[in-house]
Amino acid sequence: MENILVVGESMFQPSFLSFLQEVASFSSHVQHQNAWFRGQHRYYQTASLHAGLFRMEKKTLRAYTEWEKEVYREFLYNGLRIHQLSSWELLYAMQHYGVKTRLLDWTESFLIALYFVFEGWAYDQKEDAVIWMLDPYRLNEKHPLWKKPVLCTTDDMKNLLGKDYPACMNESFTNSLALFPERQLERIIVQKSVFTLQANQVPLEKEYDGALLQQGILKKVVLPFELAADVERFLVLCGVDSFMIYPDLHGLAQKVNQMK
Repeated sequence: MENILVVGESMFQPSFLSFLQEVASFSSHVQHQNAWFRGQHRYYQTASLHAGLFRMEKKTLRAYTEWEKEVYREFLYNGLRIHQLSSWELLYAMQHYGVKTRLLDWTESFLIALYFVFEGWAYDQKEDAVIWMLDPYRLNEKHPLWKKPVLCTTDDMKNLLGKDYPACMNESFTNSLALFPERQLERIIVQKSVFTLQANQVPLEKEYDGALLQQGILKKVVLPFELAADVERFLVLCGVDSFMIYPDLHGLAQKVNQMK
């Protein structure tokens, strides 16, 4: 059993404090200290950073893009009166509402990523979790088409690829890009959502023959199930709860049901 360090009225294991230091160290080397984070409440040795679209089992890239365009049309025409969006803005909304897209969710907030780790974490079944950290500027600088340490906006994507989404998605787009979306939906604003746009069946950590991990552009930190109590205590200390993450009646109901 590890020694317990007392910090004010909260108690944290040394390994949890080391985890926080590792996160802070990674962020300190990112431009504007603006690292991106992704929390996953289940950790598998073979788990990959795959967008929802590419978690589906299809044989060719063409099959993925044809399904993608069909789903886009369905969401566009059947929901236009509700969402009044198109192109990239509609893609962000589709991802937000759970459609399988080529976007992979990230957040600019470490706390929000940590919340998503804890939400649904089966630590009582001795399952570990994971936090991914990304330097989005260096990722974009490495991209063969973009080549700049700058986040891509909707206008940038139109200029770079020459067409609007989804027509621009083809085999000439070969690596993931870090996108800064137009934040129109409240949850996207509150959750400080950002995305990587996946090009094909190759998951992010295997792009560039694994160089993203080797060069420190991407990093994975495993959270052992023994640290679940520290994570929960830290979130409570920072005032992070379901109503903060989901600022609506659904989030409030979750918060009320969690009261002890």
